[in-house]
Amino acid sequence: MTPDRRKILVTHIYPHLDEICAFWLFKRFGGPDYTNAVYRFMPISEDRKKTFGGQPVDSDPDIIHVGIAGGRFDEHVRDGGKRISSASLVWDFLKIQKHYPKDKLVRRAIEMMVDYVAGEDNGETHVSPRSSFRLQSILYGAWLNKTNHIQEVTSFGMKMLDHIFTRLIQDAQFEIDWKKRIEFKTRWGKAVALATETSDTDGLIYSKGCCLALTLDPKYNYRMYRASPISKVDLTKTYKHLSTIDPKPCWYIHQSKKLVICGGALAPKVALSKLTLKEMIKAIH
Repeated sequence: MTPDRRKILVTHIYPHLDEICAFWLFKRFGGPDYTNAVYRFMPISEDRKKTFGGQPVDSDPDIIHVGIAGGRFDEHVRDGGKRISSASLVWDFLKIQKHYPKDKLVRRAIEMMVDYVAGEDNGETHVSPRSSFRLQSILYGAWLNKTNHIQEVTSFGMKMLDHIFTRLIQDAQFEIDWKKRIEFKTRWGKAVALATETSDTDGLIYSKGCCLALTLDPKYNYRMYRASPISKVDLTKTYKHLSTIDPKPCWYIHQSKKLVICGGALAPKVALSKLTLKEMIKAIH
């Protein structure tokens, strides 16, 4: 980068999650040249090769077009067949340039994010009847509320990705934790027990054919029994048995009868159990 210039990241007005993620990748992992990069937005014209500044796309190393102008980060000019997005093109570029974190969990989290964004950009997440909760739909709501504040909404989108990225690092760790799981059978079906600090993993566990999950948080020593909401699991007897064999800890049963917990973010100071995963399995009644 020339000493008196800053990198300029350019995309179309009202950018999608895809382009915002591409900006985020540059800012977070592109190195010092991109830390203070500025954003510019231009409408898509009849001449889809139109560039910011009027020069041929990618001819100025300080002006990076994302998702427009037919350059190296415009997925619209790529041949079909491979599921790509402007964010995945940026990530591929950063890997070639070796601008990526050394931490394997962090790299895995980036790959998870880029994969989701590519799926979003290719219409793979449009099947839910609650589509308004999709990230792209949240951005659309932000555009509706802040129509003339493209910079503000783009910054909001990048901050949203910051929070999701923190969670994805946990998800990457969960993939490792899952390999150490204990699988077992119950009268309701297949179940699993594992130690993990990652919460809110129910959907992933149920998608693997498990109707019940037992988890132990090794960091905070919390314990949980959680059953699929569509299962026939009733943890009432398990809760009563736990209250007998492990009476001092504060065990709580949810009104659904599918959740029994001891400790958690909402109750961090209660007396905690010392049962091992194998002892938790034996306590199921």
